[in-house]
Amino acid sequence: MNFKLEYYEINGKKQCIGIIGGRNDLPILFYLHGGPGETAIPLIMEYNKNLVDYFTVIVWEQRGSGMSFYEFDHDVTISTFVEDAIILIKKILSDYEKNNLILVGHSWGSVLGLNLITLRPDLVSFYIGIGQVVNMKDSSRIGYECVKSKAIQNNESLELEKICKIDPEYTASTWHDDLNFINKLIVKYGGSIYGASTTNEYFKIFMSSSIYDLNELLKRQNGIKQSYEALWHELMLINFEKRVNFKVPVAFIEGINDFHVSSHLAVKYFDSIETRKKLFLFNKSAHYPHWSEPNNFLRVCLKLLKEFSGIEF
Repeated sequence: MNFKLEYYEINGKKQCIGIIGGRNDLPILFYLHGGPGETAIPLIMEYNKNLVDYFTVIVWEQRGSGMSFYEFDHDVTISTFVEDAIILIKKILSDYEKNNLILVGHSWGSVLGLNLITLRPDLVSFYIGIGQVVNMKDSSRIGYECVKSKAIQNNESLELEKICKIDPEYTASTWHDDLNFINKLIVKYGGSIYGASTTNEYFKIFMSSSIYDLNELLKRQNGIKQSYEALWHELMLINFEKRVNFKVPVAFIEGINDFHVSSHLAVKYFDSIETRKKLFLFNKSAHYPHWSEPNNFLRVCLKLLKEFSGIEF
């Protein structure tokens, strides 16, 4: 499998992309990772290597994250990342002599994705949202109520006592610790990684990656921490419910067991979208359907490529 790293200077900061495959005759699939700050190149290489027969897969490590890490020396906002993505995509399209690409946004990346296709639909042939964010306050409340219900079912009295003291909108001074605690419980109760109660499987892939040495792993952890601290409160204000018209086709891929970012809200929102659209529900997935069911994900990508772009393999 062909793979290379490239760096671009974007808005004053050196930023990294991983190019998996890289055949000029194939359509480009551009991946916006989740988080904020949770880079994904080793996971894409592990679980989605079957894409490279059909796509040039480009995975961006966003500013301040992973191999694009630097200590934030100024305020960053969601708009900062959307602007970065637009500049980067324009450079990539120029390099590959393409008019547009397929945009895939996962979780936090789906916030960037919907904003990007609103601002620059001309750069995108179609958009795929995975674990699509819709209304972050409502989604956070749903995740909170799910872990509370699980704690009651499992008679976890100490857990329940701590849960009941947490503000599910994370506005308290302890918001970061509270968020980490609830997220760990979401993982524990299977609402994040289907069939798993820890993130160990994903962590091992990073540990064994040829592109992530110990220094890069430490940068990644620091990048996640600073990105959450810088962006979480703005992220909690996201509500796309009234944004129902887009100038490119959209597709959502949702794990039905996802209560990390509510799949229920994504399905409800999908029904209101008036643009050309497709919805795919993965039964054996939670928040990471593209990694829990990679063959199904490839099948869907090829189906969308045929339907939205007229390209058939």
